[in-house]
Amino acid sequence: MEIIDTFFNVPVLIRTCPLLMQGLWVTLQIGVVSIIAGLVLGLAILGAAPPIMSSPAVAIVYGFEPSLIIASVLSISRAPVRASKAV
Repeated sequence: MEIIDTFFNVPVLIRTCPLLMQGLWVTLQIGVVSIIAGLVLGLAILGAAPPIMSSPAVAIVYGFEPSLIIASVLSISRAPVRASKAV
């Protein structure tokens, strides 16, 4: 009975319940603020990045394979290859 009295002490739980609920409320507030801040900052970084850098992130958001997007961006943006004249 000593373990039950130590870890499941109901009078202590009743006294500390308001503090536990206050801690839970603060934890939820911090979680919401960090999710909103991360979303805003992440979208700002994504918007400021050049397309070659932001395309993998967009591909992941839409569920595409990122390597396909990178390959298509590279194939579109590369300079045309011209045959050189033999001297």
